[in-house]
This record gives sequence, C-alpha cells and structure tokens, in this order.
Amino acid sequence: MAPDGPLQVARAGRVLTVPMGRGASAVISALSPNAAPDREDDRARDHDRAHLGAIVLTGDADDWSAVAQDEPEFGALLEECPFPVVAALEGAFGGAAAELILAAHYRLASPTATVRLPALRSGDAPSLGATQRLPRLAGAAVARRLLEEGRPVDAPEAARLGVIDGVARGNVAAAAASLARRLIAAGAGPRPVGGRGIPSGQVDRPCAAFRRRAPAAASALDACFEAARSRPIAEGLALERAYSDELLTGREASALRHLARAAASEAAVPAGATRPRPVDRIAVLGLETALSVHPSALVSALISKGCDVTLAGPNRTALMAARASLPAGAAAPRGLLFGEEAPADLLLRVAGPTLFAQFGDGPQIALRLAGVGAQPTLLEIGPAEPDAQTALAVLAARSGLTVSSPATEPMQAALATAVGRLLEDGMTPVALDRAAEAAGFGAGPCAVLDALGFGVETAAPTTDPRMRPDSVAAQLRRAGRTGRRDGAGFHSYPDPFGPPRRAEEAEAAARAAWVAAGRPDPVDAADVAPRLILALALAARASAAPATALDLAAVEGLGFPAALGGPVHWLATEGEDAVRAEVERRAAQDDAAYWRWTG
Repeated sequence: MAPDGPLQVARAGRVLTVPMGRGASAVISALSPNAAPDREDDRARDHDRAHLGAIVLTGDADDWSAVAQDEPEFGALLEECPFPVVAALEGAFGGAAAELILAAHYRLASPTATVRLPALRSGDAPSLGATQRLPRLAGAAVARRLLEEGRPVDAPEAARLGVIDGVARGNVAAAAASLARRLIAAGAGPRPVGGRGIPSGQVDRPCAAFRRRAPAAASALDACFEAARSRPIAEGLALERAYSDELLTGREASALRHLARAAASEAAVPAGATRPRPVDRIAVLGLETALSVHPSALVSALISKGCDVTLAGPNRTALMAARASLPAGAAAPRGLLFGEEAPADLLLRVAGPTLFAQFGDGPQIALRLAGVGAQPTLLEIGPAEPDAQTALAVLAARSGLTVSSPATEPMQAALATAVGRLLEDGMTPVALDRAAEAAGFGAGPCAVLDALGFGVETAAPTTDPRMRPDSVAAQLRRAGRTGRRDGAGFHSYPDPFGPPRRAEEAEAAARAAWVAAGRPDPVDAADVAPRLILALALAARASAAPATALDLAAVEGLGFPAALGGPVHWLATEGEDAVRAEVERRAAQDDAAYWRWTG
C-alpha cells in the first residue's frame, strides 16, 4: 500500500509513473487539456503536457480501493486523460477497486493478481462503471456472468476473458512502463473504454436461476447493459449509479447480504481448530445405495478438482453400480476396490439417505447433502472436532458447496407436507413447480423433493392431519418412482443429471388425489408460493437449529426464494405479528389443524 504523505510521482523520459493514493486524481486532472496548472506547483512542472507520452499507474489493490472510496470520479478522469494510461495491477482487486481498474486504457497484472467484480447474487451492486465498461471490454455474456456470480478470476483467466490486457512475467510495474514506451514509439493515443462498442459474437443469455434469485438486480443489469449498447457512457454511468442506489437500499439486497453473512458465519473456522486434517486421498463406500444423485455428483466434482478418489464396495456388482451412478462423461475414479478397508485420508460412507465422513480411525461424522437440482449446493456437517470440521469445510468449498450445521430435515418434511396438500388442492407437479419458480423459488418443490429422493417413508414424512395416508408421494413410491436418482418421481428424468420432464403418471395421480379429496375448486396458482413460504417459515420457527443454518438450508437446499433471505429472515422482516395474523386467517378459512401458530 502506498505510504501516507505527498504523492511521489516519477518521470522517466516521456513516461510518468503515478502511484495510486491521495492526490492521484489531482495529477491526472492536471493533464487535461482544459486544466490550468499552477506553475508554482512542482508536480505540474514535472508532468508538462508538451513532453509527456504515457502514464503508468502503480499500487496494490488496497491503494485502488482507497481511491475508489475517496474519489469516485477518478474513473471518469482516466477515461478523459489525453495520454495512454497503463495500470500495473498487483493483489486481489475486489468490488470498487475491480470496477475502477476497468477505466484504465490498458491493464497489466502480476501472475498472482485476481479480480472480483461486485457480486449481484450476494447483494452487492456496481456503482463505478462495471456495467458500462466490462461489456465493452469482455463482451456482454462474460460481463453478465462475472457480475452475477462475483467470483474471483485469476490473472490468466482475466486476460483470456478480456478483462485485462496481459499478465506480466516479471515486475509488473516495469512491464507496464515497457508497454507505455512501446505505445509512445508507435504513436498510440489514448484508448478510453467508453469509446468502444460491445464486442459481437457472444450470446448474452440471462441466467434463469439468477433471475429467480435476484429479480430486481437482474432487471437493473438488463437496463444497464442496454444503455451500454445504445447510449453514451456518461448516460450509462448515471443510470448505473441510480440503479445502484435503488438496489443497495432495497429489501432484496438486504436479504442477499444476509445470506452471504450467514454463509460466512457457518463456514468460519471453529474455535480450537489448529490444522485441518489432510484430504488428499478419499475413499467412497456404498455410493450405489444413495437415495439421491447428490453423493454421485459430489464424487464427480471431487474427481474433477483433482482429488484422489477410490470407490469401494463389497463386490463387483456393487462397484459397477457405484461407477454407473456417476454422471455420463464424468472422469473415472482413481480405482475400484473390493472390501471396506480402502487406504484413504477420508472415508465417505453412503448408507441410503445418510452420509458419514470418517478421518482415519476417528469417529463418524454425520453429513447431509442438499440442493434444488442434480448438483448439491449445501453440505450440512454434524458435530465434529474442530480440525475435522475445518477439513470438511475446505473440501466443501473446493467443490463449490455452502456449508452449515444441520437444519434441512424439519423443513424438508414441512415442504413435503405442503406439496402434498397443494396436490390434493388441485395442483399438478408441473403446475405447482411453475407457480413456485415464477414467484422466485430456486426450483419447483416437486423437483426439489425428486432431487433429495423419497425412496423410504421417513425421507418425506406426512404430518398434515387432513391429508389422506395414501398421498401422491406414497403412490409414486409404491410405483417405483422415488426421485431423480431412479429416473422418475414427481417428474421424469431420462438423464438423472438432466432437466426434469413432465411425467403423465404423476400428473394423473395428482388429479385423482384432488378428486378423491373432494375439494370444490383448485387452488389459485398465485397462492402457491405464499403457502410454501409460510409452511417453511413455521417449520423454521419451531426448529432449534441456528437461524443462519435454517436460512441457508431453506434457500440453498430447498429452494426458498433467496430474495426473501430465508424463512427466519423473512419472519423478522414481515414481523411476527403480521405472520401470526396470516396464519390465523388461513386457519379460520381453511384448516385450523394445519395452520397453527405455536409458542
């Protein structure tokens, strides 16, 4: 980070090197053709415009962050600079700093530098030009993906995507100065990003999952990208700032930031942890017994990340079934081993609906995978000693999983019950899922239950006293339709890892259940999401699990609308008095045995 005190600019021939820090904007603005430099200022004499050819900006990510915070108009100054501006980048550039570097005319980075744009999925919002400059540099499709996800991008990938111009092999400041001299020799002028059009050739297709997760942010991004295509950059920047202010003060961003904090809290290194246990070698036993596709998807992800994975089983038939359960085209495990004594740092033992982890001869640790589709997104870790818990959290992060303490099970039961009621009230699996997704659920609840699997009675218990014991789920189970893992549940899955297809057998079972239940009119599709949200919120309220875990489990594992922050956050935002009044209203109009406010 640049030291405090006067800015130490340096002149070498026609190249002016300016360290980022307080005063950098004064240096750049003094170079404007419209500026009237004070000739008593030594700095003004040092960068006499008549003999200057290019500017190099140096400094680490903290320096850029400080300027972004203190001088938000610095990006516009860079855009308007009459000389080529080359940024030499070192460190981890996140948020506002990552936005600001996009205003430089050229960007060179050290091999270890990373860039992470503001993550809309986590409640951040660009305000320093990312929605206007990034599409012009990298294309709209790449820009949309980076802004939606907000994931760190290393320097080589950033160069490949067009976010930066190259990766320096040695000292990045020296490489930037060399580039500046070459630009001068070539007679190159400034290259403001705002003067470029958006590169063609990319299909900018909005992500449906992101649009459900953050509908307000998705709409704002659409509008800003359209401005980048059709309006001057100054107008686009003004529009971005307006949307940023609106998003950051909205309920959606508050909910998403809450989820990001909850994820960070649940993933924090536990007290007493010293050194995570090694997980270089992993053995997986009983994969063929899993009720859901999630264990197989996890194993495939671990293999793709370079983990040394061996599948173990009691016999050849079991091993072949375990191998066949992996996604088509997945990389093969390192080996197949008969028996249960596989040499490994970590043993993952699958037993039907449960999953256990064991380090060496230590105790078994109960795990639970959850997710709204074929890929798990949540790993719940049961009680474990700190080093083992830390190792599992690291393994989960490597596989792209959110971690939390156990919280899914009671809400999964509530979701299954709510789905059963809705089917008996006139919905079909396809219609129910469409209505839920239209209201912001990460996936339809029938598809979620299919992903989790309901091959045993306890996997989706029915606690609603008004529902017939012979529920739609029970009928499907007897017919062998136990979820995505077996290719059929509420929906059909020609590929267990592919998208769901309409299942006429399940649709017919739902229609028959409605007739048998004697309901006069089918439920209004607009009431599907409110009923699901309320059912999950009541289950969360009755649970003893931590609030952070409940919200993460509901959103990441069961599809609760992320824009509402999870059922506990939703209850707090709505207010318990208002929610209780809604429960009592439904109890009076529908069924007091089901809609109950306790405590």
